[in-house]
Amino acid sequence: MRILLALLIWVPWAADSAVTGRDQGQRITKGLTTRIASLNPYTINGIDSFTMTGLVIETLARINPYTQDLEPALALDWTVLEKEKRIRVHLRKGVKFHNGQEFTSEDVRFTWSSYFKPEYKGEMWRGMWDRVESVEVPEPYVVEFKMKELGYQQFKNIISSLRILPHEYYGKVNHEEWRDKLIGTGPFHVAGFESNGPLELAPSKNWWGWAEYRVPVAPPVLFKSVPDSRLAEFLVEKSELDLFEVPSGESYQGSLSPRLARTPFGRGLGFGLNLKNPLLKDVRLRKALLLLWNRIALNEKIFLGRYRLALDSFSPSMYYYPTRKPTAYDPKAARKLLAQMGFEDRDQDSFLDKDGERLRLKAIVRGHATDRWVDLYQADAAKLGIEIRVERIADESQWWHQIKQGKYDLAAFDGAFSEAPHASVLHSKGPYNTSGFNHAKADRLFDQLEKEFNSQKRRRLYRQLIVLIRDEVIELPGLYTNDIYYLASPDVTFDENFPQASWRWRKRNGQNPRNEFDSLLNF
Repeated sequence: MRILLALLIWVPWAADSAVTGRDQGQRITKGLTTRIASLNPYTINGIDSFTMTGLVIETLARINPYTQDLEPALALDWTVLEKEKRIRVHLRKGVKFHNGQEFTSEDVRFTWSSYFKPEYKGEMWRGMWDRVESVEVPEPYVVEFKMKELGYQQFKNIISSLRILPHEYYGKVNHEEWRDKLIGTGPFHVAGFESNGPLELAPSKNWWGWAEYRVPVAPPVLFKSVPDSRLAEFLVEKSELDLFEVPSGESYQGSLSPRLARTPFGRGLGFGLNLKNPLLKDVRLRKALLLLWNRIALNEKIFLGRYRLALDSFSPSMYYYPTRKPTAYDPKAARKLLAQMGFEDRDQDSFLDKDGERLRLKAIVRGHATDRWVDLYQADAAKLGIEIRVERIADESQWWHQIKQGKYDLAAFDGAFSEAPHASVLHSKGPYNTSGFNHAKADRLFDQLEKEFNSQKRRRLYRQLIVLIRDEVIELPGLYTNDIYYLASPDVTFDENFPQASWRWRKRNGQNPRNEFDSLLNF
């Protein structure tokens, strides 16, 4: 097996927080199933890439994953002025970027405006903040967002998704350097990066959060590509890997005992549908595709019954989540729906359209973890004479290109579920509505949500949206769990209520009893 080695590219202005020999011994290495191609904040895509860079560049506020409340980060507080259509934000003082530049409201104004300048090529993110008319700076630590129209989701996007960049660096530097460097205010700075290879992060010892959250400064973290749990187990046993999250689509059956943690959103697997396909625009075909998926057998064969049937791709742990009995495996009902659409059942082994063509669909798959369960779905469909052609895509950027271009019928997904439906993805005019979902009632509900700031009323609207999305079958929900399994070195401790928080990872090295040390890390 080939082990990836980190090639460190030291940042000269970070010498005061360089990784010392002692720190190096404390370094935690985590395996990722995907590769990070670039650190350019304007063009980055993919969940892992976005998550890792979020350790370096920060937002004004963060969302508490358990309560969904907005909590201060670079902003101390904010006020929504509904009549004036303004959002006034008071910023944290004394914060510095990793290059030594002081963080002020000018950086907030620059970050927003840069996404709308063609030379920055940040068009994929513009839809998040396109209802902002201008950003004004009345004081060095006060910033106001003047809105074209003020809505809740835009407010939330501005406060929790706009990741602030230093204007002195990104306003002047050649764009080619952005691929390998990233400068922010976060708990880590980039110590070394190899495109599609390792990413080394060193702790920013002056980060405001160490004192505020009352946790010790974290050790360095190295992220490297590990395609599956088989290799991860080998590396953990060889002490060359400390943490590896077993993908939701993969059944781990190795000898190393995995460590169980929980996730507030839950995670699972399923298929996204390209509703731009004329065939898939018919809800009867979408329902048939769900009815013919034997998810109970899938759960038993691959996941040993540990998962449960998903109702959709939204987290059941959210307080407004409506429950329902999951769709059962029913190939006879699926056949009836296909017959209603005009497909002819030939000897119960193939469905032909009016031109005598077999019903064929293309599924795109990313990563090794999804292979087995997609193969089982392919076999279930074949029993009804539906041909699912599977295309496996290794490169993350190519995957997103296929999604945006609509070059698929079914897109296999596995990972964290969302806390709620998002207008940017499911409104007919949403900037990221790549699936082509278009439903007048859904649009009305999203429009109501955008005007509603009352939490109780928002809960009711979310419930209605989730029920509608289930009825319309705009995706094929698969399996779901709140459990996360980590292959982990016994020397590593992490917050089991929030394991994704890399700045809470530590190595004990026999210096602290587990209970005493872990008590410092409660979220």
